[in-house]
Amino acid sequence: MTFEDSGRTTAQSQSGEAAHSADPRSGERRWVTALVGLSAVVMTLDISIVNVALPDIAADFGSGLEAAQWIINAYVLAFAALLLTVGAASDRLGRRRIFLVGHVIFAVGSLLCALAPTDAILIGGRGVQGIGAALVFGTCLALLSDAYGDDSAGRVRAVGVFMACGAGAVALGPLVGGLLVELGGWRWIFAINLPIGVGVIIATLATMNLADKTVGSSRVDPVSTVLITTLFFAANFALLSGPDHGWTSPRVLLCAVVTVIVGVAAFWRQRALGDDAMVDLSLFRIPTFSAVIFISFAIRVFSFGVFPFLIFWFSGANGLSPVQTGAVLLFLAIPMIIAAGPSVALARVVSLARVLALSMSTVAAGLIWAAVVAGPDASWTALIGPLVLIGIGSGLSMPHIMDIAMAVAPARLAGTATGVANTAFPLGTAAGIAVFGALIHGRVDAASALPEPARPLAYVAEFDRLAPLGESAVDAARSAYGSGLTTMFIVAAAVAAVAAVVALTSVRTNDFRA
Repeated sequence: MTFEDSGRTTAQSQSGEAAHSADPRSGERRWVTALVGLSAVVMTLDISIVNVALPDIAADFGSGLEAAQWIINAYVLAFAALLLTVGAASDRLGRRRIFLVGHVIFAVGSLLCALAPTDAILIGGRGVQGIGAALVFGTCLALLSDAYGDDSAGRVRAVGVFMACGAGAVALGPLVGGLLVELGGWRWIFAINLPIGVGVIIATLATMNLADKTVGSSRVDPVSTVLITTLFFAANFALLSGPDHGWTSPRVLLCAVVTVIVGVAAFWRQRALGDDAMVDLSLFRIPTFSAVIFISFAIRVFSFGVFPFLIFWFSGANGLSPVQTGAVLLFLAIPMIIAAGPSVALARVVSLARVLALSMSTVAAGLIWAAVVAGPDASWTALIGPLVLIGIGSGLSMPHIMDIAMAVAPARLAGTATGVANTAFPLGTAAGIAVFGALIHGRVDAASALPEPARPLAYVAEFDRLAPLGESAVDAARSAYGSGLTTMFIVAAAVAAVAAVVALTSVRTNDFRA
């Protein structure tokens, strides 16, 4: 290269940089990335942040275990039920419009929760929050795609910011929740959403000047939405009501029958719609895709599904404050984030099937360890090692799940594949909370030494409020709840072990698109 060529290249480079910096859309892109990232933080926090506040909420309202479970599941079920249809709705109505409406609905739900005079209204507010969160979360990636257009490198960086924001919210959610509960009370975990929501709405209107793109061919099927929503809530209602009202009670049997009928109807509806289906069933004929969806489901079963009952134990049996509880859960969250990096490098050396199998096996080992050390007199310190191991195992799979789901799906179904994989996460949370709650409930009910009036308190580990009933009642409650925790860890370990086998046998290299 001559000196003249070098000078010309440098000038061209400087000209390109100047043109890039002068790009009128660069500022808008930064705003879109920031607003989408902040939205990911808020929507993800509201899944994890509430866990730490559950003991205080239950004490304030005198709530039992069923209400505590619904406080979590009303949010995640509404979120999961609508997430599948949001993509199609945003195609027809516009991404920015849906994003804004979602934030408004989420703010209204947060206000209902912050002012709730009863646990029933709080549960209703959580459902409204879930609807808003689905509208926001379901449009985030589409907004980034619209903003960056053909700038694939910029889009990849923006999606990385979005994913990092969500992961950070998962890690820090319990600690942030603990701080808010201790400084201002549990209502502040909802009230804090209001100024954030107003700020995002104003900033979106002022800076996000994207034309609302619409795609006329994208179809919104309200029948599928109603069927899938009914399916999720009916199944969950049966699982949560069974322990309190009896598995053969009319309401539980009715919900079970509705679940089966609506499930069959939803299946046939998706088959009949073909390419217009909300869930394209042909995806599940790809073994790797089915395996990854199951693993996504399992990951939340043994993480967020376990959290509420572990937090009740930390509070009731160990006397930890909300901040202390949040700090203890960092022993799981921080290793999870740290392990994600080496997992990417490991996947270059061994197959993804083995990476996922190692991940799930490590989680299973941590859960078995937890089952061994958990007990009526166990201290929170005994669970540090198991939490670290579970965090490492979860982190090993974290970078790969969404990539695999998209990589094995036909290009025309990449969006649907992402939606299904995202939906599996909240469904795993809901299923874990329902099943593990039933296990805890069953163990407490089986404690013959525990007086009947004491059981509602024992379900949520409020052992200090059992003191007036005598030491024997407190001991019986602690023993029953500790036994329930042990059973919970064993069942969760079995789920993780099955997920390891599924990963090893069903994640296949030849399923990946070239």
